[in-house]
Amino acid sequence: MRLALGMAGLAALSAMATAILAPPAPTVAEGTATTAGDAADPLPPASVRVRHVTRYVQLQPGQTAPPSSTVLATPKPAPTPTPKVVVKTRQSGTP
Repeated sequence: MRLALGMAGLAALSAMATAILAPPAPTVAEGTATTAGDAADPLPPASVRVRHVTRYVQLQPGQTAPPSSTVLATPKPAPTPTPKVVVKTRQSGTP
């Protein structure tokens, strides 16, 4: 029983390793013909939908972006000047 279980586990491991390391070759459906141009075409078929994911990351001071990323620099707004207020008072000391 142990030998049979061990052999079944080894066969399953071999099948999984083969599936991971050697992906299946593309197949052509029956009734369709391919030309030499179709085989060399690097574009996917028109029915394939591609989902693009855009991620935004805010870098902290001193951090650098990865080499493959695009960095959009947003300038900080200029600080608003604070007006100086000068108040002069006159105290005479008399009622």
